[in-house]
Amino acid sequence: MLSKLLKHEFAATARFMWIIYAAMAGLSLFANLSIHMMDRPGVPGVIRALMTLLLVLWVFSLIAGMIATVVLMVMRFHRNLLTDEGYLMFTLPTDVHRLVIAKLLTAVVWLVASMIMIALCVCVAVMSTQFLRDGMEALQGILKVLSSRYAFSAVIIFAELIVMLFLGVAGACLKFYSAMSIGYGFSGHKVLWSVIFYFAQSTVLRILGTVFMVAVANSPFWPNYDFLTTDGQMLWHLGVLAACGIELIIGAVFYVLTTWNLKNRLNLS
Repeated sequence: MLSKLLKHEFAATARFMWIIYAAMAGLSLFANLSIHMMDRPGVPGVIRALMTLLLVLWVFSLIAGMIATVVLMVMRFHRNLLTDEGYLMFTLPTDVHRLVIAKLLTAVVWLVASMIMIALCVCVAVMSTQFLRDGMEALQGILKVLSSRYAFSAVIIFAELIVMLFLGVAGACLKFYSAMSIGYGFSGHKVLWSVIFYFAQSTVLRILGTVFMVAVANSPFWPNYDFLTTDGQMLWHLGVLAACGIELIIGAVFYVLTTWNLKNRLNLS
């Protein structure tokens, strides 16, 4: 049943996401044209002003694309599970866990895809410019050093960053879900309660994170290692492992809150 739910979710969201990605890609091509036009001497001031405006619109399109992805994922959860459609969804031959997991996996995939799309759009916009050439030369130099001396560590670090990214995105989605599941357990002002609990959860996490970082930074056990040494890399791996563990704990708490409230407190009236 989970595979069917995932298939339906991706089909329902893809038709909107391809439009968002097409708009971002199209404006990136125009942004590339604008950058090349502005580099040419003798371009009239009016054309330069129009090209600058186009670049500003391109930047806003990247920001808007990411925001639109978040809004779409939140709206899918809200409309399918917290409105009248919830009566139908909760009658399906499946449990709350599969419903939430289907929403979560779909959201994580699209959010990560949007981040990748933004990076690709930036590359397209600066393509064939000195900025891109300098960046590629610097990247090649870094990769050459890593491949010659730290190849295995570089692969591990890259894998760790990918895992941490997915866990962070999943935790962010679950924070939205848990706040809405709590807010829609009340009989009135459900959206307001959802917003209140979202900011309450964010505040608690921010406070705990600050306390944790201060405690770690002031710990006498915090060593001052060079990252390129074996001990420095081990410290990095332990730090990423700890960060992933924290993300897992936070995500698990939000997941339990979401599923428990959907099963026991949800008020669709």
